[in-house]
Amino acid sequence: MNVSKLFWGITILLLGMVFLGVNIGLLPTGIWETLWQFWPLLLVFWGVAILFSRGEKGGWFIAIISILIITLVGTYIWWNSDSISHNRETKIVSEELLRGTQEAKLTVKFGAAELKMQGGSDKLVSGQIDSYSLPDVAREEVNGKPEIVIDQLVRGPRLWGDRGKNNILDLMLSSQVSYDIVLNTGASKINLDLSDVRLGNLDIDCGASSGDITIGRKQAKSKVTIDSGASSFIIKIPKDYGIRVKNDSGLTSNNFSDVGLEKKDDYLMNSSYLTSENQVDLELRTGASSIKIELY
Repeated sequence: MNVSKLFWGITILLLGMVFLGVNIGLLPTGIWETLWQFWPLLLVFWGVAILFSRGEKGGWFIAIISILIITLVGTYIWWNSDSISHNRETKIVSEELLRGTQEAKLTVKFGAAELKMQGGSDKLVSGQIDSYSLPDVAREEVNGKPEIVIDQLVRGPRLWGDRGKNNILDLMLSSQVSYDIVLNTGASKINLDLSDVRLGNLDIDCGASSGDITIGRKQAKSKVTIDSGASSFIIKIPKDYGIRVKNDSGLTSNNFSDVGLEKKDDYLMNSSYLTSENQVDLELRTGASSIKIELY
């Protein structure tokens, strides 16, 4: 079996199938952008062809590997095609706010998603989740403090991509309760308007993401921790608040000096941090990222 002919034959066959799928409308024209993500597979094919360039067994090995890779790529493309329905479902979240509740913890564990959060709810947590893999929602009381966990990851990893652009979480919180919020997500778009939320701690652990976070005036002291891949975040803070930043990030573009932050020991802080009753602490551990603070 001629390994070189097999390699190029399979490559041309795959391209021909994609062209045919686009021409007859089975695949969207934007499929080429998705396929481009897999160009390193050509190097894999080439390397395998060199390693097993002789012998019948080498040819059969390449054939089997080629079929497996084509199957995986094809399934990925099919699953991520917007022209195909995979029964996206909706889950309504409604957790009652019990009388006397002063503090609560909300944990969200999700794959890639678009996450929106704001205050103004008469519930402890309310909202809607649209996803192809609906999460479990659990509640327990820990030392009199309600803890809400919205967990999609408990259902196991997604093998064919998580269609993050179609996972939408739109949540509302009470304006009367002090929250600790934990977000553990894949690469996501995060929009947290917490201007009407009493925020104690916000802990974000995510993949490469973009985020817009607004911290309000309802709590005197708030702490935000971001642990992410290469990301872009805008953090909006009241202009009369003291700000302190601990930045353990990689290559980062930021405007810290533009908002009056100066180096003091291991921190960056503004002139009012040590004397202000209202403070925001930021702890950043990110990859190559853009972090911008806006004062309002």
